[in-house]
Amino acid sequence: MTDKKEAGKKNRRKAGSTRAGRRLIKAAGEAFAFAQGRHQKGVVVHETSDGTQVTRGSGNVFADLGLPNPEIHLLKAQLVHQISRVMRQMNMNRADAAEALKFSQSDMSALVRGRVRRFSLNRLVMALHALGYKPEFVVRKL
Repeated sequence: MTDKKEAGKKNRRKAGSTRAGRRLIKAAGEAFAFAQGRHQKGVVVHETSDGTQVTRGSGNVFADLGLPNPEIHLLKAQLVHQISRVMRQMNMNRADAAEALKFSQSDMSALVRGRVRRFSLNRLVMALHALGYKPEFVVRKL
């Protein structure tokens, strides 16, 4: 073997011989797996210097927080995000949007602030429809 190859192997062995080196190598491997789409949800990704463990989420923050009906919360959040995006694209202020959607000012304020408990899924879908958009849903087997 050439001197460069031997030096490279020696440096890799050194990096993996300490606890910090092993963590660094593990974190790099997990980052690569995540970038390649081969990560596992709910698995501890790494531990910070103060001992805090960082865990990969499930993709639904409401499920991760243990809220009831997390799928409905996520769907409402996505619909509200789209309504806000459309409002920005159309340069609508809250008053204009409230008039177009036939919402009260307090409902419009709650919607923009993400307080969606008082809104049903149907009401949010109809709001998007009133703005000229038709949401489409995909049903998949669990």
